[in-house]
Amino acid sequence: MPLCHEPEAKVPREGNRDGYRVVRSADLLGNAKVLTIMHRDEAYRLQVTATGKLILTK
Repeated sequence: MPLCHEPEAKVPREGNRDGYRVVRSADLLGNAKVLTIMHRDEAYRLQVTATGKLILTK
């Protein structure tokens, strides 16, 4: 089951729009429910909740 719950129509088709990137959560997470993002030597945790929402914590 894909982790991305957004309907296709709401997601821009291009990978770069007005200077920012568009990345699907499923492309970042794969089959995982938790991802660690390193930003300026700080670890951030991106996780999918049981209801399919995303939470980003430091």
